[in-house]
This record gives sequence, C-alpha cells and structure tokens, in this order.
Amino acid sequence: MSSPKHSVWMAVTIRRVSSLIPIVALSLLAACGFHLRGAYTLPESIQPIAIEGDAASGIARALRDSLERNGAALASAPEAAATHIVVLDENRQRRVLSVGASAKADEYELRYTVRWKLSRGTGSEASDLIPASTMETRRDYVFDSTGVLAKQNEEETLYDDMRKELAGRIVSRLQAVGSGE
Repeated sequence: MSSPKHSVWMAVTIRRVSSLIPIVALSLLAACGFHLRGAYTLPESIQPIAIEGDAASGIARALRDSLERNGAALASAPEAAATHIVVLDENRQRRVLSVGASAKADEYELRYTVRWKLSRGTGSEASDLIPASTMETRRDYVFDSTGVLAKQNEEETLYDDMRKELAGRIVSRLQAVGSGE
C-alpha cells in the first residue's frame, strides 16, 4: 500500500505534467512553422496596395476584405500605392452535370475564374511583380426544381465562398513576393 504522502505527491506531479502537455504541443507547432490558414504576413515592400478593376466586382470586395483581415495597408488612392492588384477578368459559369428522368438538370457545376496581376508603378512605368495569372475554383451542387428560390440562394452562397477562396489564394501568393525581390 502506498502512503497518503506518496498519493498526494503523485497527484500533484500528474497535474503539473498534464498542464505542460498543451504548452509543449503549441511550442512544437510554432517551431515547425505552423500558422492558422488565412493568416498571412504581407511584405512591407508591397504596401500600401491598391485594387484596380471594377471596384464593385465581387472579387475586388473579397480582396479588400481579405487584405484588411490580414492587416495589409490599403492605398487611399491609386497614386499612393506601392503596388496594384489589377483584376483583368472575372468570370462565373454554370454547366449541367447530370440530367434526371424528366430531362431536367439535377446537378450543376459552378466555376469561378479570376485573371489578375500584381504590378508596381502605373502607366508606361508599370512593371509586373506577378505576371497575369488565372485562378479557378469549382463547386458542384444538386438542383431541386421544387425549391428554386432556395437553390438560387445556395448558388449565390457558393459563388460568394468561391470568391473568398480565390481572394485568400491571391493574398497567399502576395506573401511570396517580398522574398523573391
């Protein structure tokens, strides 16, 4: 049998060790370079950033939100920007994936494509830091003709998520620019 003193000592030791486990785990994650998805540190050399193209476009709004969320400095005017994200083209497509017995679409594929570049300077002085690039994402969804309004809302929600995803991918790409200069 163990003495009461020994039992108390074991309980205190176990509590101390178990309180250290999360600290050790977090330290190991930090040491290996892990960071939360979507948390980017953009190089100072590309800030402040201006977004050019249709200011009301979905990708321009998503880029602005993503840059602000990551603490990037946005230029108040294009002339004040160190770099410019130029949205060259934005395209939404929907195509039928499957047709049911009633010869109506049962499933759709949504595609969202953005063509963009990152440049320094304006006009004839502009130089591309990232040449024109195309990014694309896709989603499939099942269509139910009895709930058309709900499915239209679902489609818009999917497009919104796709815009946010591409904006995040563009911001992630910007992170590498500072190391390549």
